[in-house]
Amino acid sequence: GQADIVLAGDSHSHTLAESIDDNHGNILNAAINGVASKEYSRVVSGIKFSGKSRLVMLSIGTNDANRKRSTPVRDFKYNAERIIRALSSTSDAVIVTAVPPIGLSAIDHFDDGLIFGYSEALAAVCSRSPNCSYIDPHKHARLPGQFGLAAASYLVGDGVHLSSYQAVCDQAGICRTPLRQPTIAQKN
Repeated sequence: GQADIVLAGDSHSHTLAESIDDNHGNILNAAINGVASKEYSRVVSGIKFSGKSRLVMLSIGTNDANRKRSTPVRDFKYNAERIIRALSSTSDAVIVTAVPPIGLSAIDHFDDGLIFGYSEALAAVCSRSPNCSYIDPHKHARLPGQFGLAAASYLVGDGVHLSSYQAVCDQAGICRTPLRQPTIAQKN
């Protein structure tokens, strides 16, 4: 059947499925753990959807910043254009997230300096597509003056993945409502 929400990109999108409210319909998780923009641009151009989805959530760029295979910003922007163009044609709306920050423990493996350039490229590409919105749900996690770095408290042990993706689906308006703790009346 047709998907209402499509999760696209890398492992940051892949983990969103757990946070999305079931009332938003069918979810297609088309995200691939460990994928970089060049590979994903090839994958997404080959996906055939049965109809238009209501929403695509895209997160891409972390794996491009891997020091072993880092992608120049110019090439990343080209790949992002291909990805966003393909996704925009298959959905009523596309929400693109800024590249999440990494922790100090991951800077030996990931170039935090590329994260800002990739995010700027995503914002620029998205601004040229009428059904695309760019958001930065990671602002609260970024270290002051260091766009690509996050405080360790916002990350899991690998220093790359966030401990919570709630802010991403909150900004997109697709989160499950968190359970409220019961209020216990206190006697005065």
